[in-house]
Amino acid sequence: MAMCLVGLGVALQLGCSKKYPQDSAQAVIDSARKMVEDGRADRLTDLIYTQTPQERRLLDKVGYLFASLQDLSETLAEKYPSELARFRSQAADAAARGEADDALSRMFTGRSPTRRGQEMGDVLNDALLRVLTDPYAFLSNESGRLTSVPITDDTAALLWDAKPIFGPLVGMSLKQSGSKWQIVLPTHLAPVQRVFEDEDMCAMLEDIVVSLANAIRDVEDDVKSGESRTLEEAAHRAGEYAALPIMIVGVAFAKYNDELREASAPEPQPPAPSDGESTGPG
Repeated sequence: MAMCLVGLGVALQLGCSKKYPQDSAQAVIDSARKMVEDGRADRLTDLIYTQTPQERRLLDKVGYLFASLQDLSETLAEKYPSELARFRSQAADAAARGEADDALSRMFTGRSPTRRGQEMGDVLNDALLRVLTDPYAFLSNESGRLTSVPITDDTAALLWDAKPIFGPLVGMSLKQSGSKWQIVLPTHLAPVQRVFEDEDMCAMLEDIVVSLANAIRDVEDDVKSGESRTLEEAAHRAGEYAALPIMIVGVAFAKYNDELREASAPEPQPPAPSDGESTGPG
């Protein structure tokens, strides 16, 4: 019986690796696209390299958020097909005229978040609607914009529109770890590294991610029950639901960071005596 269970486990592992291969940098990108097509956005975090257990725990929560987004987008497409078609048609027309403010592209390539004459609120509205209705467009209909280029035999740069993601100073890469290639997040940056090395900070980040995922689930419930009657109303509710828990956890995060900074600050030293001042008994 034990041997059968071991054999079943090995077979499942081999089946998963065959279904979503990671034997090259391009295979990782292709597997990410396949996961989305299969309705398994929660598996996207399997493609990301981690060094510590707390990093993996955080990514497990992110996988839950990814699944929540995918479920909501499918529900929105089912409930508001005509609105969704109109929204995508308008976005396509704007892109054809060269007027589309591709927030995702600007974020990935480090460009300014708005174009001249466009209000930040409009950009955020459009970006939120796009994320909610088609969160993985960059892996499906826009997949050709996400590419990789070799750097060494076991590393590759991840590109968006042939430019380094998050700009050349930050960047994202892929690396070969054993027999698998994985995406490497920019955790080498000092502020990010400090967070990932602190278990309490990681726990707070987990709270933020779970709060976001729960807000998305609440929006989906509202859409299914008819409380959200339009696509824009659903997007508005998503912003409302997410704002308060994120703000609460964000304040706690900032306070904890301040306490760490104060605890690590050097003890104040007594002022040095001025010239001519006695330093001892006369």
